[in-house]
Amino acid sequence: MELRYQVVLFDLDGTLLDTRELILASFRYALGQVLGRDYPDEVLLAGQGRPLMVQMVGFDSARAEELVALYNDFNLRHHDELVTEFTGMRGLVVDLATAGARVGVVTSKRREATELGLKRFGLAPYMAAVVCMEDTQEHKPAPGPVQEALRRLRARPEEAVMVGDSPFDMESARAAGVEAVGVSWGSHPAERLWRAGARTVCSSVGDLREWLWGQVGVRHRGVPAE
Repeated sequence: MELRYQVVLFDLDGTLLDTRELILASFRYALGQVLGRDYPDEVLLAGQGRPLMVQMVGFDSARAEELVALYNDFNLRHHDELVTEFTGMRGLVVDLATAGARVGVVTSKRREATELGLKRFGLAPYMAAVVCMEDTQEHKPAPGPVQEALRRLRARPEEAVMVGDSPFDMESARAAGVEAVGVSWGSHPAERLWRAGARTVCSSVGDLREWLWGQVGVRHRGVPAE
């Protein structure tokens, strides 16, 4: 079996790392302190994949900066106790790098928090490029972040795939001319990923591994077995 792509780009939150509990707790702390309100999980997670400031403007544009500051303070202080890794993801990243793929992260998260997670779970040494919120003027779902990763890796769009759990990942990848593969273990349901243009949606790390290696017989909606 051969790798389908020479470049594999991953989203971070909800794709490589399980940050759901940290994100929810950070939102609830900030929104509770500033607005005195609570929201359902689906409301808090609806914008995952976009920069935090964009999400906070949706809750209260006048106090968005204050909300972001409180969120980030809580998020960093509680990172290690609330973040876990998705079983099998580190092994997949290691195997991709060992097989010669250029692996990278494309995230809307701040660099400080991104590097904290990558180091915490031993992923940093395998990342040939890490594109964070500060690195581009435009953000997902615009193509800029994916294009910046390609530039750093000296790769052509047709060589690459973007793996993510949000429709913003899928839209950013497609706008950059890169294959888009969704994963359904993050913050967004599979149907949103399909509607955003995912070539396939994987429901497990094993599924994703088989897809990336082009394993015969793997079936996903709209994609025939090879």
